[in-house]
Amino acid sequence: MILTLGFLLFLGLIVFGPKKTIEIAQEAGRVLAQVKHAAAHLQRSVLEPEQIRSEQVRSNPARHSAESSTSPASPPQSPLS
Repeated sequence: MILTLGFLLFLGLIVFGPKKTIEIAQEAGRVLAQVKHAAAHLQRSVLEPEQIRSEQVRSNPARHSAESSTSPASPPQSPLS
């Protein structure tokens, strides 16, 4: 991995020159930071609703267990059977 990165930096120096290589590396760092920020935001937006639901279950477990255990009403049985 490090050998590959070193080779790419060396190749960048040869192809683009030292000044342009630094500019490209800085821009790549900015893009990487933006991607990292967006991934964290997406992760928060997915996890927050789940955490809220789990906190609601912890605060009132009887209500949530009653809601989840209710089954559809069975049809009334006739007195003849």
